[in-house]
Amino acid sequence: MPKVYLNVKASTWNKESFELFDYDTKNLAKRNFKVTETTCIYRENLKVSYSQQPLPSESTGNSLKIIGIIHKTQNSFLIKPPSLNRNYTLNQYEDLWMCTKGLKSDYRISEGDVIRLGRVSIRVLEISGFKKSHQKKPFIFAKDIPKGGLAQELLQKPQQATQTVELATEQIPCRICLSEESSTEDPLIKPCQCSGTMAVVHLSCLGYWLRSKVSVKRKRDTQSYLCGKLECELCKQKFSEQISIEDQKHSLISINKPEDKYLVLEALNEDQTPSSLHVVSLRNKKYFSLGRSHRCDVKLSDISVSREHSYIRVSKKGLYFEDNNSKFGSLVKVNKPIAIQKGNEVLLQAGKTLLNLSVQKKLGLFSCFGLQSKERPSEHSLRDITQESVC
Repeated sequence: MPKVYLNVKASTWNKESFELFDYDTKNLAKRNFKVTETTCIYRENLKVSYSQQPLPSESTGNSLKIIGIIHKTQNSFLIKPPSLNRNYTLNQYEDLWMCTKGLKSDYRISEGDVIRLGRVSIRVLEISGFKKSHQKKPFIFAKDIPKGGLAQELLQKPQQATQTVELATEQIPCRICLSEESSTEDPLIKPCQCSGTMAVVHLSCLGYWLRSKVSVKRKRDTQSYLCGKLECELCKQKFSEQISIEDQKHSLISINKPEDKYLVLEALNEDQTPSSLHVVSLRNKKYFSLGRSHRCDVKLSDISVSREHSYIRVSKKGLYFEDNNSKFGSLVKVNKPIAIQKGNEVLLQAGKTLLNLSVQKKLGLFSCFGLQSKERPSEHSLRDITQESVC
């Protein structure tokens, strides 16, 4: 059996970057090393290091961040994003992102994928009118990354959050219209933690008030819904777009969708709460653009986003995400392990560090005579390792 190792080239942007990596800069701290067995890769300040022993959780924090967990299995290496390890909290690791600049072909997006342009993260909520491409395995081979499947839950559509509320039992008027009338179609409810005369509101009045916080912008084939904070101004409890009253669901904010081919994207805040929703009609469309420019189909007003940052190409086979030579790259969040074999190369980003990973073969005496084993790692062995924890 030929011996192989994982060659790791780590480049860290030598600047406070808000978890960004400048793909045009030469101001980098670099380090190369070889991994031959189960290893934990971490960064302390600007230095990327590795340890073959599990790092205790108390040793991680502000200056030391876990950026990758690697398992060795036969002739391949399995890299797991540290977010899959429940022993660490959010401040102890950095999310792992796949860089589209390192792909030989464009990445096919699927429902559940999270893409990132600069500092802006966008979740793919819904794809309609195209054949679904699901990779059901708990891991993904590096050579198959362009086919899509980096999201952890591909078969489960993102469900709209539903908030259960109670009917009002007291004789208290609605705090918006001041009416005490209540009906089955428009009941008085208690949607938040407010008490006294501010505790009760009509279902229709609550919906009207929440819709006033959503502005709609239409541009060519795109409808963008920009949401303010959907929360009570007094008790600060957050409201959902959908509520349940005695097991009956009611939508407070309606989203207009095309009848045939369309894509729904949800821009996220730092705390992963939605900040805006973009519905793009894909009928008779070959591609659409995302960026900071007003000419883009989906406009993202953040200085870290390039003017025309990236594109989503529309094909009969699906939707393909590609970068447009942006400064801070176009990324896809890695939510499942990646199996890297000989001949594969993967470009991953963790904060301000870029990892170039490739599997190479050790040259030995017997390899000179062509005495090599043709064994390949079985999917069963890889599946077992995806369920283990290193750190």
